[in-house]
Amino acid sequence: MDPPTSRLALIEETGMLQNDTPPEDFAVHYYMNRYKRLRGVTKRDFADLSQSIHTALDESFGRNSGAFPSLMEQNPVAWSMNWYRLRDNNNKTWSLDDNQKTAIVADFADMRLDYPFDAQIHIFQLDESDVLLVAMCLQLRQW
Repeated sequence: MDPPTSRLALIEETGMLQNDTPPEDFAVHYYMNRYKRLRGVTKRDFADLSQSIHTALDESFGRNSGAFPSLMEQNPVAWSMNWYRLRDNNNKTWSLDDNQKTAIVADFADMRLDYPFDAQIHIFQLDESDVLLVAMCLQLRQW
């Protein structure tokens, strides 16, 4: 059976047609078109940020595990777009370093093993910007 030529992408509770755009390109486009308007939840340090990301992704995995079976014929893709504003206690912008990004990706890799999805994570923060997007893309595994 050939896969459908388009997908229904769910971004939280909004259905959008993704038209087979590669997930990273879709997430970059979403970031670049939204980051000036969506400031996100302020996070003062990495520990708080990491816990918040874990909670958001875990909830999205769980929510979509229930929703996907009824959408199987529509070849669904679900996105969890989580916006954060990285400001320390002195209100100075901080950025994720490579070790912190690696820790987020490792937590995500462990988490996704418990769910029936091909899942990807994308982390974006422009230089000099306090706005961080952690985007997760979910698709049902093709057996």
